[in-house]
Amino acid sequence: NAVNHYKCPFCDMTCPAPSSLRHHIRYRHEPGKPFPCSMCQHGCKNQADLHRHMETHTTGKPHRCDAPGCDFSARTLKTVRQHYRRVHQGAAAACYKCHCCEKVFSRGSILTRHLRVAHRFLWPPGYPRFRRYQEHEDGYRRVQLVRYETVELAEQLIKDCEE
Repeated sequence: NAVNHYKCPFCDMTCPAPSSLRHHIRYRHEPGKPFPCSMCQHGCKNQADLHRHMETHTTGKPHRCDAPGCDFSARTLKTVRQHYRRVHQGAAAACYKCHCCEKVFSRGSILTRHLRVAHRFLWPPGYPRFRRYQEHEDGYRRVQLVRYETVELAEQLIKDCEE
């Protein structure tokens, strides 16, 4: 498990690299969205996000699954890719498990929603969801509940007090 050494000065978020911290600050704390949508009031932080947003204004389902014999189509390419992974690559196997009630899920985002709704969990400030999953001996991934930065700091404080 990696220890994140770069802490956000605005919230409790920690990152493994300075570039990750810069990205976090830009998206979570800097005001302004300099890329406005020409069709609605939505604004984006960068051109790629605006392009992705523009797909929401598309009528019909122009993106098609290219798997042989599949007629799935969707408004966004992201949705088609998710479909392909789930249906054609077998990524739907449940590999995330709730540590509270042992329910299993196919995606970490679904486990996050379950923890929020069923168990009223709150994730750390600055995080859009639970991000750290740890694989256990049974092969399932569960939310990593320990902040290793805190453990490392506590161990150092104990060591300093003993000296």
